[in-house]
Amino acid sequence: MHSNQKNTALEHYQEALEAAIELHGEKSEQVAGLYRQIASYYSSYAKAWEYYEKALKIYSELHGERSEQVAKAYEDIASDYFRKSKYIKALEYNKKALAIYVELYGEQSGRVAEVYRKIATSYLINRQYFKASEYYKKTLKIYLEIHGEQSEWVAGLYKEIEPCYRSFAEALESNEAVLRVYSEIYGGGSERSAETYEDYLRGRNYIRALKYNNLKYSKKVLAICVELYGERSEQVAEVYRKIATSYLIDRQYLKALEYNAKALAIYLELYGEQSEQVAEVYEEIATSYFDKYSYIDALEYYKKALKIYSRLYGENIEKVAELCKKIATVCFDKYKPSYAEALEYYMRALKIYMEIYGAENEQVAPLFDAIATVYYKIGKCTEAIEYCYKYLLIKKGDTAARDYKNKAIAHYKNGEYDETWNLYVVFRTF
Repeated sequence: MHSNQKNTALEHYQEALEAAIELHGEKSEQVAGLYRQIASYYSSYAKAWEYYEKALKIYSELHGERSEQVAKAYEDIASDYFRKSKYIKALEYNKKALAIYVELYGEQSGRVAEVYRKIATSYLINRQYFKASEYYKKTLKIYLEIHGEQSEWVAGLYKEIEPCYRSFAEALESNEAVLRVYSEIYGGGSERSAETYEDYLRGRNYIRALKYNNLKYSKKVLAICVELYGERSEQVAEVYRKIATSYLIDRQYLKALEYNAKALAIYLELYGEQSEQVAEVYEEIATSYFDKYSYIDALEYYKKALKIYSRLYGENIEKVAELCKKIATVCFDKYKPSYAEALEYYMRALKIYMEIYGAENEQVAPLFDAIATVYYKIGKCTEAIEYCYKYLLIKKGDTAARDYKNKAIAHYKNGEYDETWNLYVVFRTF
């Protein structure tokens, strides 16, 4: 909505608010509802929150803090944050609403399922696939109890869950479930089932192309997509990427780069450079260059992908950390290693992982190990020992970590720098 339209809408709501206060009083249901409506029109968080807070106060006084009305207001706040791409805040308020709905209606209610679904979507967009999958599965369990398997609700959710799957078997099972449900609802010969079957076939062939390096299937799908959607369509770009992946698996790097370039050209036309699709292809191109030892080109494209993801989703998401790790690895592995740059990106990734998982999580341990290695390479022995200790603390436990640190410091004080590292290798291995 344009700013002029927003301003006009706000003026009308303010007029309605004044009338409602005069007619029903300040502490009325009608006034609280208008506060919620007005809040949703403000792009300023502070101004929006001012009105949401007023609505919450009225609902709490009228119905109690653990009421449906308060929960719905929390949902509105979450939706507002979601629209503004503030997914962490959206999660916070959806979880507040969830706690109230569980108290009021029980775990297996439709209202709870809908909030689970919203929470899952926020996690998915924030690329926290494990958490997204957890909440989608909770939603699915309730949908199956309420609607039964042969329902649009369940079929739609199966399709929504698919990006969370990290294995071919799970993705294939999901495609088959969607086909089965639609066939039951509409009949095997219906137009809806035919469309779904085409989707299923494309999904299955993609999986085969990836798993078995079967380019024949992907190229058949490409021909179908060109005919159905046109040469410059998103569907065709997706197939180009699948073909590129197949060539990459087969170590035909130039062919992989050729097909990724075709996909990239389409995405740039459709979405412009600052899009997730373009970032994904940049990353795939970087991987091809890295695997063929073209480290300078790999760095260029990894950094392009990183810049887009950071701009789209902010710094503190797992995808940004993953790309920082890849960039650091390239800096470390290239013919003339840039240890300072490698350390910079490892540290950036570490900060994100520690915010997401905490300092003692298994996900953080490999970064401690990588940072220790860089410090050792640049001759900063005390820093290397500290990060070796942090790694061992997670992987081997407190006793082993302290034993290593005491012995390593003794070697360091004696000027036996190589021995500090050899000792770490022994502790890390056993």
